[in-house]
Amino acid sequence: YTSTMTSSGTRVRADIRELPFSVGIVTADFIKDFVAFSDYKDSLAYTSGVATRGNYNQAYYVRGLQNDGQLRNGFFRAGMFDAVNVDRIEVIKGPNASIYGRSSPGGAINVVTKMPTPYWDTQLTARASSQDMTRFELNLSGPLTQNKRLLFRLDAAKQNEDFYYDRELYQQESVSGVLQYRFESGGRLTLEGDWLDKLQEGP
Repeated sequence: YTSTMTSSGTRVRADIRELPFSVGIVTADFIKDFVAFSDYKDSLAYTSGVATRGNYNQAYYVRGLQNDGQLRNGFFRAGMFDAVNVDRIEVIKGPNASIYGRSSPGGAINVVTKMPTPYWDTQLTARASSQDMTRFELNLSGPLTQNKRLLFRLDAAKQNEDFYYDRELYQQESVSGVLQYRFESGGRLTLEGDWLDKLQEGP
């Protein structure tokens, strides 16, 4: 579950060994194999220097300093997320995270989403476990034109779960879409949008 390349902290693709600061990466394979799809707490549990802030949603400590807002593809975002369209999570440790502007002195958490593919890729996943947990995922990606310059991606997920004590319910639905145009020069124009609805009830 290791990665040798990152774009966080420098805004360009670079070898982690050449960076003068620490970057922790949670890969897509790790998120998939450990079924860490509901929030950051599961996927960042094995990243050094990162701790959760109780039961608050998306509230973390990086190197002991509070971090309430995360980045999504390098842009600040205070909203929630679902792992259905997450490619990897990169944790930039230390003050170098200030390259993105608003950030914590301890570092920043950057969620990198999945991009469209120049070939057709369709996946349908269903999961079930104890506590009446069910989860369904749909991933669809491919070209919209014959020259494969205009690509799209669609990811959707629905999750329902009960807890070990009575009258506790968790529901989450998410839909995200990406439209990308690839120029002959190598540049890319990407439009991305997503919608998420989360319901959590407790006694």
